[in-house]
Amino acid sequence: MLSLVSSRNRPSLGNIKNVGSVHRWYTSVMGFPPGLVRNLILELKVDNSGWLLDPFCGTGTTLVEAKSLGIPSVGVDSNPFFVYTSWAKTYWKLDPEKILELAKCAMEKRKQTCLKNLPMEDSLLSVVKRGWLRESVAYEANKLLQKIKETTKGDYSTFLTMALVWSVKEWASNVKFGPEAYKVVRRGRISVSHLFLKKILQIASDLDQVQRSSVSGQTRVLNGDSREIASLLKGFSGSIKWVITSPPYPTEHDYTRITRIELELLGLVRTSSDLRKIKQMMIRSNSKNVYYSDNDYDLIRGCTKIRQIVDNLSEKARRKQYGFAKQYPRVIGEYFGGLYRHLRSLGELMPRGARCAYVLGEQCSYLGCFIPTASIVAHMSRHHDLPFEVTGVSNWRTRRATRGTRRKIKEQILFLRRK
Repeated sequence: MLSLVSSRNRPSLGNIKNVGSVHRWYTSVMGFPPGLVRNLILELKVDNSGWLLDPFCGTGTTLVEAKSLGIPSVGVDSNPFFVYTSWAKTYWKLDPEKILELAKCAMEKRKQTCLKNLPMEDSLLSVVKRGWLRESVAYEANKLLQKIKETTKGDYSTFLTMALVWSVKEWASNVKFGPEAYKVVRRGRISVSHLFLKKILQIASDLDQVQRSSVSGQTRVLNGDSREIASLLKGFSGSIKWVITSPPYPTEHDYTRITRIELELLGLVRTSSDLRKIKQMMIRSNSKNVYYSDNDYDLIRGCTKIRQIVDNLSEKARRKQYGFAKQYPRVIGEYFGGLYRHLRSLGELMPRGARCAYVLGEQCSYLGCFIPTASIVAHMSRHHDLPFEVTGVSNWRTRRATRGTRRKIKEQILFLRRK
């Protein structure tokens, strides 16, 4: 069993410097805590002799921790905003003073531009109409983004752009997630420029601190579908020795909603087609991202544990009138089929003896039907021709289901070893 308290018998990786300040640049309600990652790095005995992979890297928690320890790491995510965020949080080469100087230059240029009567960017219409972002905030943020692009180039431009988007989401938006979206009231005038400068000062100070250490692991971040991880990471074949990750849970949460403001501010989503392209690269975990052409369930249709849940949901869904309920059985089949496809592909990259830790959550979101996620993935690994053996399942934490039932459900860590 994994203990989340340090042990004398654990291997030492040297001085783990505090990179909590970097994690705070941008966080997500769906992310896992840095302390858990740090313990898993110790548990798996990760070192710098190979690459550590997070195939669902999100906001880059695993990558930041690995970098601080001098461990080479690679992250993959289907959401392009998370890819940019993970890159920015692990790119510590920029000059903090120059970042501040360029930010002030862009702000000065923005002051010279009148915000009145500016046409609303189509890519911002959705979040403004939802009430997630004030119209005045959207105008000012968009104009400042333009000035950043005009006054900076290359990595500095990308970094400042991310800092602006982070500050708008954190301090100027009218929505929070817990994990469902809910409105908040921001009273008084909001100065996007002031909030942007506040974030830049924070980042510049943090960069100055992390740059004082000579320990800094190499990091790569890619955008793509982790169900085809072997194709994405061809150049890493045989060098991926560890995986620490937390895939989406099988729950009725649209994972793209938590970054809708960021995606639209950056212009990464301008149409429903743009959003669809992102969703199609994701593990099918909710009824908003399952499609007619999906067929991952066919890969694992013979798994009795999965079929029992699918059949149970099908029976319950027949008595429901709303349309999304009809999709629930298919979502579960596609979800586990997608994880099976991911693990099968991952096996092509990892050498024998390579070790993995998957943080997975039990769920009751779908009509109160209990889904023991880690147990099912372990069953797939043991009985359905995957190139991994199960070395343990540990309980991480317990919480209460928020939908369908108030039963206690566990978030667990599934440990696998490449056969």
